[in-house]
Amino acid sequence: MTNEYDGMSGFTRQDLWFDASRTRVLPGVHQEAVDAELAKRASKERDKRARKAAKEAKAAPAAPKPVEAEVETVKPAEPEVAEAKPLSKEEKKQAELERVKERSKSIDFNVLGTANADDKDDLQAIKGVGPFIEEKLNALGIYTLSQISKMTSDLEEQVNEAIEFFPGRVKRDEWANQAKVLMDETTKEDA
Repeated sequence: MTNEYDGMSGFTRQDLWFDASRTRVLPGVHQEAVDAELAKRASKERDKRARKAAKEAKAAPAAPKPVEAEVETVKPAEPEVAEAKPLSKEEKKQAELERVKERSKSIDFNVLGTANADDKDDLQAIKGVGPFIEEKLNALGIYTLSQISKMTSDLEEQVNEAIEFFPGRVKRDEWANQAKVLMDETTKEDA
């Protein structure tokens, strides 16, 4: 029985895992990247072995030709699985926002409070929040600076995981503190 890792030494897999683990990606994405790279390397190894075997077979003395017999050929069955066409950027974005929306069930909105799109603040004023992260926060149900300012350490981790952001980034960028400062500035301007 063969698999995509045939021909790869344990050291090669270990080195690849180490190289990939030094990158800053989420664990699920990280594992997919490692698996893809392992499959690619294993494919190269198999091709290399096949070329070597073909070369050796060519160099071997020619065996007498076998007597040809009539063989009935059968067409291979067509695969019934429809080929998945690649998603467009917009479709990928929508799929990602749907995944984030599903994860909103794990967030404790009793602590954060609830808001809707009508109450929306400019979350991009927070350092580390760009347009797409703002869309993800909105899909999660977070629309206001007030909600972000109420984040506890546990909620920061949950939100970080839910929006599929770099691990610990919400804490490092201190979104809750930034939101409080921005709210204070807004209050002073209104007064």
